[in-house]
Amino acid sequence: MRKIILLPSLLLILTASLLLTLPSIHAGAPGLDFLYAKWGDQQTDLKAYPGSTVTLTVFLRVTSYQVSGIYAWLELPKPLISPSGLNKSYAWSLSTASKGTIIPLTFQVVIPPSTKIGSYTFELYMEYYWGSSEEYGWYTFELPVEKPAYIDVDPVTSFLESGKIQSMVFKISYHGEGTLT
Repeated sequence: MRKIILLPSLLLILTASLLLTLPSIHAGAPGLDFLYAKWGDQQTDLKAYPGSTVTLTVFLRVTSYQVSGIYAWLELPKPLISPSGLNKSYAWSLSTASKGTIIPLTFQVVIPPSTKIGSYTFELYMEYYWGSSEEYGWYTFELPVEKPAYIDVDPVTSFLESGKIQSMVFKISYHGEGTLT
């Protein structure tokens, strides 16, 4: 009878001690709040299209104490890749930031031409120091890949004479949404 009670108790103690030794991974991150993510950098908003290489910036806010030495990687959804061809893109912030500071982390993402239009889910993983303890955290977020805007230029004038100064008429059609520059 004593062995039957002792065995489950021993298993419970071993399981608890194993869980306490594993790094704590959070659906969030102690000392850091995820604010938002966007295509572009701190100053510029971009749209992401198939066939482009785009900057993706994640904004985090320090909620208490100090945070330093952030090493972050972004798990990219298929078929998106990093410029080096991996399914991860990396960023880091080596400076120390205090409560209220907003930290931008910038990643590079390649969107292959065959990528379908739609919303993609990204996973952000981080290792950093919060005060004096090493912490781990993660967040998920979605960003869209959109249909590119483009311009068609078709000549309306069908005949030009060699050696003469002439006018030519074009039909210009804009397709898509957003501003083209």
